[in-house]
Amino acid sequence: MIDEHRTATAPEPRERLPSWASIALPALVMLAMGFWGLRDASMYGTEEATYWAAQLPWPSFVHLLGNVDAVHGVYYALIKAVFAISGPDATWMRLPSVLATAGTVALTALVAFRTTASTRVALFSALIMVSLPLVNAYAQAGRSYALDALGVMATTLVLLWAAGPAASSAASTGSGLGRPQQHNGAPSRYRWICYTALLTTTAYLHELTVLVAVCHGVTLVVTRAPRSVLSRWLASSATAFVLLMPLLVLSSHEQAQLSWIRAPNWADVAALVRSMLGPSPAAIGVLGVLIGVGALAPVRSRAGAHGQVSHAWRGISLPALALPLAVLPSILLLAESVLATPLYGGSRYLLYCESGLALLAAAGLDRLCRSVSTHGAFASGLVGLAVIVGLGVLQWPAQLRVRTPQGRPQDMTAAAAYVGAHKMRGDAILYYPRMYQQTPLGYPGAFRGVADIGVVNSPEQNGQFYGRPSAPVQVRRAMRSHARIWIVGQLPRRPHGSLATELAVLRAGYAPVSFQRYHGVSVWLYGRR
Repeated sequence: MIDEHRTATAPEPRERLPSWASIALPALVMLAMGFWGLRDASMYGTEEATYWAAQLPWPSFVHLLGNVDAVHGVYYALIKAVFAISGPDATWMRLPSVLATAGTVALTALVAFRTTASTRVALFSALIMVSLPLVNAYAQAGRSYALDALGVMATTLVLLWAAGPAASSAASTGSGLGRPQQHNGAPSRYRWICYTALLTTTAYLHELTVLVAVCHGVTLVVTRAPRSVLSRWLASSATAFVLLMPLLVLSSHEQAQLSWIRAPNWADVAALVRSMLGPSPAAIGVLGVLIGVGALAPVRSRAGAHGQVSHAWRGISLPALALPLAVLPSILLLAESVLATPLYGGSRYLLYCESGLALLAAAGLDRLCRSVSTHGAFASGLVGLAVIVGLGVLQWPAQLRVRTPQGRPQDMTAAAAYVGAHKMRGDAILYYPRMYQQTPLGYPGAFRGVADIGVVNSPEQNGQFYGRPSAPVQVRRAMRSHARIWIVGQLPRRPHGSLATELAVLRAGYAPVSFQRYHGVSVWLYGRR
């Protein structure tokens, strides 16, 4: 058990590792994990969208965001800036995600240290983050989700700063340095302005991250924060919401692009748990126990240990901060997707919840280590590190899979390479289903010179990631005018509608030339009989 009478101004004397090392070392490990296999990773559909959007001229870029993906507009603009330096390159496109994930690991450790004054909890939380396969997967993705997580943890750290005992005690009691208006009032306002700015910026990276403000509100309520702190949090959150309104209005007109999302069921909930904790049942069991213990652990906050605030508020403890962050966004998003327009499109929208889970698991591990070790803090720390190493071993197969073609939705690199190596002048191509039309966006060279007869204009002209579809009769007419036709994608077992008609045209006038199956995508080539 944690000694509740121990002063928390600094880590325990027997905790040998300095606090900076508990923050910096896991971040460096995460950086190495992020660069491991980065260049070889295949681009998939949404990464191809990023790659293409970031290369558009500004008029076409604005035209695109006026039709689709306004929610990712700020991120696409960031990648445009990266490409202005590096040129179009998939590795450089993923570099911001690698750096952001390492930053998120560091900020998670810093939040743990700020709420517990324990170097060990900080180190445990960061290393547990590094071990999570989902964190590693999106560290190597050319999408905004890693930056979303970084913004959420930066906002959370600023919340601790803004609602901390020095600011809150001066705001609520007028005590402090003798001249609260001059020395405490202005810094307190500055802190909440920073909180508002970070919350707004993070929400513009992806609007669903605004749910973190609800988590922070719950934390302040359950810890019985002073009314002045609650009112300032409410004003900051309301201001951020007002500033976010232009994006909310614009994205509300683009909800048609979310038509593929269906209402979640219990199988989706189970898949979310496996995705967040890891596919291994043993890893889920270990993390589940640690998270459960951590949620109930009597981890005192730094403010509570000092008694620097009024007796009614003992500061923000780790469980009170981490538990809402870990579970509340998932609950809110799943409930919304059942009761209203479905917005839950997978665990990627909830990547930032991994920090809350890691914080709880670290607190639980620290508590268990103290209860089982009788040889002091150093020995109990070694026990905790041994548990984390064991957890890493359990997660290792998933870590390896993340860095293979099977760890991505589709192996589009192999499919594009095959088409590029075997295409001929005058070839035509069709994509089934339509989502595979994004493939040339990421691999334009491989498909150059192959006519997409399923569309009547280009994605850039259409202001979307797909060209405008041709009428079925036009597709059939175009098919008969080409000697060779490629099909890329996945065909259903029982085709129907226009697809069935087009496949009938192929079977009647064309013979199979080759077939290749890759992870998540297949490639057919037909030649005229």
